[in-house]
Amino acid sequence: MLVGAAQAAIEIVLEWTGKSRLIVGKPMRERSLFAAIIGDMYRLIEIARASYILTTTRIMGKSATWPPWSDQALALISAVRSFAADVAEYVINKSMELMGAYGYAYEYSLEKYYRDFKIVKIWLGGPYRDRLDVSQGLYGPFKWEDFYDWVKKEGLIESKHDIRRNVEEELKRM
Repeated sequence: MLVGAAQAAIEIVLEWTGKSRLIVGKPMRERSLFAAIIGDMYRLIEIARASYILTTTRIMGKSATWPPWSDQALALISAVRSFAADVAEYVINKSMELMGAYGYAYEYSLEKYYRDFKIVKIWLGGPYRDRLDVSQGLYGPFKWEDFYDWVKKEGLIESKHDIRRNVEEELKRM
């Protein structure tokens, strides 16, 4: 979804900068600065696309590195998803910058892609949750011992198992 939105944005920009926008008689995309920005956009899209294809192969292929449900697989998936979100943000923002006020016009759909990528980026916890998943996949789950010590000291629970028991009791009542 994120790479697709970035791909759609660059296709809109390529058409607009080649036909609709001329600077001193030359298409905008033939100017070095704008050509470099478009080149960066394309480069990042292709890297993101290759990353998710490689990740899928590493997790689901015949010679899978890890099972799909492992912490390492979650870390890799989260890293690729986060990178794709960053790429979509860069490409769509640059597309809007290159097109100026036309980037916000409904007829070019960039404003729609901007809204869509934001929704997808925060879906399932957002980029910071992805980074947390990556770190936990690298060195295991966090230990919340300080929290349990504080709660016990305050007299809120007797032991760590009280939390699980309380949650289970609440679920049974529902």
